[in-house]
Amino acid sequence: MNAEVRALFEQDQADRRAGPVDPDVQRRDRARRLRLEELIAAGALQVPEDSYHAAMLFQHANPRLSVERGPDGEIRAMHADADSVRSVWRAHELARRAAAAGHRPARWLAAAAYDRWLMYQGRPQRYGTQWHPFRGDQFWGDRSGHDRRRAPRVGRAPPRRAAGAPSWGPHQHPARLRPPVPYLLCGW
Repeated sequence: MNAEVRALFEQDQADRRAGPVDPDVQRRDRARRLRLEELIAAGALQVPEDSYHAAMLFQHANPRLSVERGPDGEIRAMHADADSVRSVWRAHELARRAAAAGHRPARWLAAAAYDRWLMYQGRPQRYGTQWHPFRGDQFWGDRSGHDRRRAPRVGRAPPRRAAGAPSWGPHQHPARLRPPVPYLLCGW
């Protein structure tokens, strides 16, 4: 495992445990991603854990968001800047690589990064891993159709379960859930 990639990951996680992501954290995030780009170009990602750690750093892109509102003034979708969209897609690719190599925690991160990538483009999530209450039960991204998209397919587990994401029962709404600490640290 690459010690510097691991150290960047640990710094990222420490910033998330310390409290809200403020402009200072965003500056540190950008600096970590720039250093990570250099490390990747130098071939630093040698084991699945390295790819997972790198994916987490790219997942934490701090987007400049624009809001799409409906005629009633309700938030319909959020859109992120192109750099953040590319960063989160890179997170998805790296997490998929780590998951394919057998690093189980990367399965959830691959699903979360994919959902975030979709949301940053104002599209509905596939796995339902991302949520952010704006007020009451108003959510970032389109949550309609998640039960249909999560329905079992012949011979396959539902996408959320296959991706290692926690399951939500019919009585559980993401706003009422308090995710376990690892999900909070992953930006969920």
